[in-house]
Amino acid sequence: MIVKNFLDILILMELRKDSLSGYDIMRLLHRKLSVMLSSGTIYSRLYNLERNKLTEGMGTKKKRVYRLTEEGEKTAKDFLELKDKMLDFIINLFK
Repeated sequence: MIVKNFLDILILMELRKDSLSGYDIMRLLHRKLSVMLSSGTIYSRLYNLERNKLTEGMGTKKKRVYRLTEEGEKTAKDFLELKDKMLDFIINLFK
């Protein structure tokens, strides 16, 4: 599934806009992409992003909200700068 391959990027892009819980991210991806991912998939990616210091979680065990760290902001910005190059590459694959 292509969404799972780009899930880290999708999460980083959404966290650029606002702090979100794992449940918020699940709902957002379902609404935007019509894809329902399991909570295990979402939270394992969030924990991985946190271990890599791209996000940080705040709150209690009941409701943990994630936001980008400074390194996460830089990574998201780098992806945005590469967006046009990636699109050109993908388009050229199918020519």
